Amino acid sequence: MTLTPTVRTSPPNRKVPRALLVSVREAADMLAISRSSVYNLIDADQLTPIRIGRSVRFPVEQLERFVAARIAGEAAASSARG
Repeated sequence: MTLTPTVRTSPPNRKVPRALLVSVREAADMLAISRSSVYNLIDADQLTPIRIGRSVRFPVEQLERFVAARIAGEAAASSARG
């Protein structure tokens, strides 16, 4: 007898809510950097974590703004050079 793994799926009409907060590891994965780099960004006041108890979390919107600001900064720097 072979066992088939059970795959859980959401009902077709049900939306899966988007995460509002992510952990340091998830933030690092989203930004494609190391966990240490995330902590360095916190120390440099470039990212501001939300602390819930002993958990450290980041709003997804903050990470998106962080990346957008870096993209805008790169675009401005390259247009100033060229």
